[in-house]
Amino acid sequence: AFVSLGLFPMEQKQPAPALNRGIELLQILEQEGHVRLESLAGRTAWPKSSVLRCLQSLEACGMVRRSSETKAYRALQRLVPMHEHFPEDLKPAAARLTDLAEHFGFVVELFVAQRGSLVMIDRAEPSNGMNRVRIRIGATRKSMELDALFAMQLAFGDDPFPEEPLWQWAETGQRTTVDAETAHQFVNRAKDRGLLSDRWFNDNGVRRHAMAIRVDRGLVGVLALVQDEKFPGRISEADAILDELEKVS
Repeated sequence: AFVSLGLFPMEQKQPAPALNRGIELLQILEQEGHVRLESLAGRTAWPKSSVLRCLQSLEACGMVRRSSETKAYRALQRLVPMHEHFPEDLKPAAARLTDLAEHFGFVVELFVAQRGSLVMIDRAEPSNGMNRVRIRIGATRKSMELDALFAMQLAFGDDPFPEEPLWQWAETGQRTTVDAETAHQFVNRAKDRGLLSDRWFNDNGVRRHAMAIRVDRGLVGVLALVQDEKFPGRISEADAILDELEKVS
């Protein structure tokens, strides 16, 4: 999931060695979870004091956290690829995000299907600047909320259908449990067309209209239009939004 950074060999002169080390530490922590200082020093073959200084800087920036109990560090942020590092199958969609944001007047998000979840790798905002969408690049979508994004995962990905109860936002703005039959019907709608809208706006006042990006091997990503109920775009009805998305994508 990381950008290929071309880390400099330690025997070569590095233009910014501390930055380079900090990036590599973030990579290790994201891949392995909780790691102690001694283990990080051993993994990198750097002086323990240098590793500690890097970790302290990353912690001050809110990028890593050290457990007071185990003394191990974990990453709080992830490095994700930008356009030139996108999977080839997602590059055409990535190139259209800005145009789609202007066309609809919505925030547009692009997710890559990865390890049983969806990770946002790019987004575009309309020039009117009117949106309240909170999630940002690097956010991972994996929950028991049966929204349009998760439905695309279940329809075209490799994940088994969850045995635990799923939930959706109701018209009243409250979470409501979805029975198995209704959940399968919702996912089948995604499977039939490759397009799907959230049933209602969530508690932040937004709803997503999603389109699966597929190749022969299955789901590679999802493109989502994010409709804000306080700032209507050019089209407001869910069915009309999906029809238009199907035409322009």
